[in-house]
Amino acid sequence: MTGRDRSSRRAEERAWWVALAVVLVAAVAASPWLVDRWRSWTTTLQGRAEAAPGVRLDEQRELEVTASLLVIVADDAGAARSVALLTRPEGGDGLVVLAPADLFELLPGYGEFTLGEASIFEGPGLVATVLSNALGVRIDDTVYLRPGGLAGALVGPVEVSLPAPLVVETGSGREQLIADAGPGVYEATVVESLLVSRGSGDGLDWLERQAAVWGAVLEAAASDPSVTDRLASSAADPEAAVGVIASVAASSPQVTLMPVDRAVGAGETDGFTVDVAASDAFVASRLSHLALVDGERARVEVLNGNGRVLATRPVADVLISAGFRVVLTDNAERFDIPETLVIAQGRENRPAAERALAALGVGSLQLELSSPSGVVDVSIIVGLDVPAGEG
Repeated sequence: MTGRDRSSRRAEERAWWVALAVVLVAAVAASPWLVDRWRSWTTTLQGRAEAAPGVRLDEQRELEVTASLLVIVADDAGAARSVALLTRPEGGDGLVVLAPADLFELLPGYGEFTLGEASIFEGPGLVATVLSNALGVRIDDTVYLRPGGLAGALVGPVEVSLPAPLVVETGSGREQLIADAGPGVYEATVVESLLVSRGSGDGLDWLERQAAVWGAVLEAAASDPSVTDRLASSAADPEAAVGVIASVAASSPQVTLMPVDRAVGAGETDGFTVDVAASDAFVASRLSHLALVDGERARVEVLNGNGRVLATRPVADVLISAGFRVVLTDNAERFDIPETLVIAQGRENRPAAERALAALGVGSLQLELSSPSGVVDVSIIVGLDVPAGEG
């Protein structure tokens, strides 16, 4: 297959997925301003009470484990609008890592879309997979809050100090002030709107507002155990999720943004892409207890060689969990490959290919020595021995 044929096929596939979700085409732009603003607003929440009242709070904190919990707040369309990874390293303060909803990333099996769109395709599990792949960290459980879910967990009013106002456009084309900058007390439904509504500001304004809201939500959880119970109720293991939330809330958690670069697309659309080098350093220094592997992750492409829909999806899941970074899922040149092929791109990548083969449990190993890829370390062509839906 020629490069032109492959490009044509990708275009056809992308057009098919566009029928399911809106695709935003982005190009990466270097963003020194983003680094500066990120550092300026990333701040430690101080003034946490040393001991919150109530036996239930003590019970919650006894569940403390060095684990992670991904909390997703969705809108009416099911799109993830606020994505927060909560964790607390052993012996350290809690950490809340925000991931932009408009982060452009590979959705294994689908192509490149935004993180927010991942939940439209498959729900919260795909959001967790995409973020795990982007950062190289373990995500132990997920809480998916549908519209009204966060407000229902909070119940009462919450004090939030906003770094910037929330202004939204009305149907008449006019702008409406929802909340002004500075401290204020808001009903729970408004607090949820502060998370899910982008408003008229840029993407970083939205993230700054989300940081303030998550700080306030954790303040509420630190003083009321019922808030933590309700927040954790949709997790696969609610008891463990309660432990993570309570442990983070009871510390002096830092709310921060994952390292990203700005991406600018067509028209006035803007978003973000992962700063891979900065993310690796961030994980090593702040999230080492969640790192899937020590050191740099091998880059892998997964190609569909059996023609079955989403055949690359479960294979990508296995590889991500095994500590590989999946950088591409696409179609192979043929759809009649009988046995899955795991190809080391150069002799130096054979150990990585052997690890991938062991993780998959099927296939055979090959070496590409004549013209190895400079983009990926391992290529995997999914054969007929891996039907769709099986890993």
